Amino acid sequence: MVTGESTVTTNYRDVIIGGGVHGTYLAAALLRQGRSTRKELRIIEPTGELLAGFERQCRNTGMQALRSPFVHHLGGDPFSLESFAETRDREAELVEAYNGADRPSVDLFFDHARWVINQLSLNELVCAERATTIEPAGNGGVDVVTDRARYRTDNCALAIGAAGAWNRPRWADQLPNEAAVDHVFGDFEPEAVGADESVCVIGGAISAVQVATLLADRGVRVEVRSRRPFEAERIEADPTWMNWRYIDQRLGRHEPGSKARYDQVQAARYDGTVPEYALSRFRDRVARARLEHSVSSVTAARTSGGAIELTLADGTAANYDRVVLATGFGPAAKTPLLERTAEACSLARGYRGYPVLDRSTLRWMDSEGHRSPISVSGVLAELTVGPYARNIVGARRAAERIVEPRPACYSREPGQQTAVLGSAD
Repeated sequence: MVTGESTVTTNYRDVIIGGGVHGTYLAAALLRQGRSTRKELRIIEPTGELLAGFERQCRNTGMQALRSPFVHHLGGDPFSLESFAETRDREAELVEAYNGADRPSVDLFFDHARWVINQLSLNELVCAERATTIEPAGNGGVDVVTDRARYRTDNCALAIGAAGAWNRPRWADQLPNEAAVDHVFGDFEPEAVGADESVCVIGGAISAVQVATLLADRGVRVEVRSRRPFEAERIEADPTWMNWRYIDQRLGRHEPGSKARYDQVQAARYDGTVPEYALSRFRDRVARARLEHSVSSVTAARTSGGAIELTLADGTAANYDRVVLATGFGPAAKTPLLERTAEACSLARGYRGYPVLDRSTLRWMDSEGHRSPISVSGVLAELTVGPYARNIVGARRAAERIVEPRPACYSREPGQQTAVLGSAD
C-alpha cells in the first residue's frame, strides 16, 4: 500500500475513484488491456483495502452465496472463477442457480477476487485517501483532490457506488445518537448483538431477509417489519439487459439523463425482491418460530427505559433492545463529491442529478455537449448502462466502454504515473 504522498503529482494517465467491485475491476482491466502500466497506476481507497466495503456488506447480512452466477467476477476470463474452484477442489461452493450457471459462495467469490488482485499486485498500488473534488486542469485533464494530495490526470473514472448514502427513515433520525439503531451497511456488527436481546429488522428486501435469518440462527429474538409482503425474484432484472445492443436500443429511445430513462431503468429492476433460496430459509425460521415477520409500517420512534419504542401505522407500539435498518441506499447522485465536481468542471446533470454520459465511452458530458475526461461506472451510470449497472456484470460492461486500448504510438516521460482513487466523502 502506498502512503505518505502529500505533494502535487502531475501527468498521470488514468484515475479511478473507488476501490469496490467497479473500481477494482476497472483497474484490473486497465492493466490487462494495456491502457495503463503498473508505474502509471494508483488505487486510492480510504479503507486502504480493495473490496473491503462490499465484503463487509456481504458478511453483515449473513449472505452465503452471491445472487450473480459464477461467470460474473473480477477476472478477465469468464470461466476464471470456475477454474479457480475446480483446481482447489471447491466445486461444492458453486451452488444451484436460476439458469444453470451456478452461484459462487461468498467465501469462494472473495478468495478468487483476492487471487485476481494478487496476480496483478493491485494492493501494492492502494493509497489510503479520500477524494473530495475533481477540478479542471491544463491540457484537457483534471486534478483529483483528496484529503491528503492533488493528482493531475488525463482521465478519471468515478466508481463510487452509493458512497455511503444509506437510506434512514425519518423516525430513526428522531432518536438520540446513543440509541441502538444501526444501518446494516453502516456501523452494524452482527457479532455485537447479544443472544438475550430483542431485535427489530426494518426492511422489505433481500438484506432484511438475510440479516434476520443470520441473527435468528444465532438464537437472537428477531422480528422483521416490512411495509408489504416479500416478493420472490431470482435475479435483479431480465437477463437481456446484460446485452449492450439491447441496452442501447431500449435506452436510446430517450434523451440522455432524462426522467424517461430513469423510469425505464427503475421499472426494469426487480428492486425490493428476494431470491427464492433466501426466502425459503427465512420462511422456514418463521414456521419454526425462530423469528417473526409483520407487515406494518413504523411512523415514529422514541427511547423508553433503555428500550426503543416503535409506533406503528395502526397506532400500536412495540419495544425492542435494538433496531437494524435494512432500508437500502439514498439518492446516489447527491454526494458531496459529485456536487463539487459538477460545479467545478461545468458538467451536465440529468434527472435527479445523474451525470449525463456519452453512450460509447461513458464520459461525463460538459454543459457545452463535449466529452469531459471523467467517465462513470456503477449506479451513477445506470441511465446509460441499464438496470445491471450497479452489479458485477455492470462493472464488466462499463469497462468495455471506458477502457480504450493504448495507441501503439503512445509514450510518456519517465516517472509519469496513473492514479486510482477511493470512495467519496
